[in-house]
Amino acid sequence: MTGMNVKVGAAYKDMPEGYERVGGVWKPLLEGHERVGGVWKQFYTRFDLDIANFDGQTYLHKTAPIAVADVGVQLLTDGTLQAKGSAGFVTVTDAWGRPITTSIGDDYEVRLDVSSGSPVNAARSESTGVWLALTSTRKWEYAVSGGVVNTGVWRVRVRDLSGDVLIDGTATYTADTT
Repeated sequence: MTGMNVKVGAAYKDMPEGYERVGGVWKPLLEGHERVGGVWKQFYTRFDLDIANFDGQTYLHKTAPIAVADVGVQLLTDGTLQAKGSAGFVTVTDAWGRPITTSIGDDYEVRLDVSSGSPVNAARSESTGVWLALTSTRKWEYAVSGGVVNTGVWRVRVRDLSGDVLIDGTATYTADTT
């Protein structure tokens, strides 16, 4: 339930977002409800972008030198944000977009830049420094063993297809086998 239609002349046109006037100011409509048979039914939910649980966080995976420490982040096409540590990729409380919506990533692109520190593990990661369509899961990782430490500050940005950056967050990632 993310789209609405509005009648313009004799035709119905897609209205991707709704607005309401509150105190003289136009504000985005977060939800739409209509009464059907005496029961209120939701017909619209605004898709919101959010990266609060990513921005400013520190992710660490420390193991013994003989083991592999891996840490990372991945964005799924439905709006899910996952972080990787000792338990593998797990869903972070907040997604990069809410509500979780099948294939919503088709409308967005993501970019990861290593602001400082070690480069990501190329064999386990997408390209860095370029915009990638979110039409498939995108992930970046560090994976080390044998007494090595990789640390870096990663900047993740998400933009819509018109090029407007809607999310911009940084987090610190460390994989440590010392």
